[in-house]
Amino acid sequence: MYEDDIAEQYARFARGETAQVLARDDRTGELVFLGVGEAGERRATALAHYSCPVPGCDSPRPLSTKGQSVRDHFFHRTAHSHPGGPESLNHLQAKHLLAEWARGQVARVVDVVVNEEEWAPDVHRRPDVMVTWPDGKRVAIEVEYKAYTPEAFRAKDEAYRKASVTAIWMFGHTGRYLRPVIRGTQDGPELAGFKLVPLTRLLAAAARPIHFVNPIDANVGTLWAPGVPLEAARVDPRWWAGNLRTVGGRVFPAPVTEVAQLGLAALNDCVLDREFGLVTPTVVDVREERSRVAGQADQDRLAWEAQEAERAASRAARSAAHALAPSYRQPVRQPGNPTGLWCSKCRRPLALTLERLGRHVTC
Repeated sequence: MYEDDIAEQYARFARGETAQVLARDDRTGELVFLGVGEAGERRATALAHYSCPVPGCDSPRPLSTKGQSVRDHFFHRTAHSHPGGPESLNHLQAKHLLAEWARGQVARVVDVVVNEEEWAPDVHRRPDVMVTWPDGKRVAIEVEYKAYTPEAFRAKDEAYRKASVTAIWMFGHTGRYLRPVIRGTQDGPELAGFKLVPLTRLLAAAARPIHFVNPIDANVGTLWAPGVPLEAARVDPRWWAGNLRTVGGRVFPAPVTEVAQLGLAALNDCVLDREFGLVTPTVVDVREERSRVAGQADQDRLAWEAQEAERAASRAARSAAHALAPSYRQPVRQPGNPTGLWCSKCRRPLALTLERLGRHVTC
């Protein structure tokens, strides 16, 4: 039986499962997502009224549903082919899922447009989803499953920046961009985390969020790294003068040299922000940790500066006392000056009887 718990969702997210969960209702033309446990109740309706929405599908009808032992999904009852294969299906489902989510985020005040074209190399000229606020502010959502070069990414990302468009880059949950790191343990191989590829490494180097989407379970993942625990960093009395990005329980995005962890959340638990883009629970955790680290840094800096001020005042007081003290404090006997004492005024040899005075009577 299919188990809808977080552990199973995480395992499925990481292994890049593919299933068709999107269909089109021919009565209304609207797209329909098949939820977990809905295969049985939707089967009759699917057979009568649903068709495959994948552009170029050579056998869009009839559709039916399957469930129980696997994730509930639609399936074709006749032989079929999808141009672009599983990646194209995942891409289609992901962008429509994100568009539906965006409409629910800001209902009735936002225009959400989906690029309906079948995937092709030149489709990247337009965003997969464009969200527009009434005042004209725009957020572009890009979903990447197929190969996308760093050069093409830089060009398009820079074009968005120049047009004042907030860009949300979402990477597919398959192995092209999500690379598991498996390490052996006494109990067998375990997932240690995920490594960055050239495209995600660009985002990490620019301190940009690295998000993944799984349209089958409507989940998103956000990469993060453990960083240096605050308690360990504070051993250095001036830790706050270093790179605070690497301090704290959650560093976001992941440092480019480390194995990153994947924070998993339901898409409906995320927020669409017109300036920042996609705010996941992991992003919220990171912001809170950054705020905690910054607050502790301010406290430790002020405390250190106060201590330094006290030390400086103490040094100044000692210097002043030393300046007022007799210069003959440590007598050194030299030829022609048997006492080793010197007059603090004329710097000539001083008699032992004048030691307490520290100078000649006439000086």
